[in-house]
Amino acid sequence: MTIATPFQKRWQAAGYTEQTPIQTAVYQPLKADEDVVGLAPTGSGKTLAFGLPLLEKMVPGDGLQLLILAPSQELAIQTRDVLTPYAKDIGITVQGVIGSANVKRQLDRLK
Repeated sequence: MTIATPFQKRWQAAGYTEQTPIQTAVYQPLKADEDVVGLAPTGSGKTLAFGLPLLEKMVPGDGLQLLILAPSQELAIQTRDVLTPYAKDIGITVQGVIGSANVKRQLDRLK
């Protein structure tokens, strides 16, 4: 996995010096639009492993382009919080939609 130029500064500022095995394993398949099942322990960098190659494919201002589903509210919030700074670096907005939040407000933010 080669960190794309728009993300390199943030990656380095976070103190990352190399990719984890899961990040290396899934990067090229995701860039090639292949299906991936990635299994790795907690704290291994899975969110960035799938998130960065997908964000690289986004086009600012092109409407809804990516939907990430998470099995729990906590994981949805974590995914949103981890990917939002990287998305901002390329002019993309991330919106987390969770069951316990105001539905109308969440729908308005998606528009």
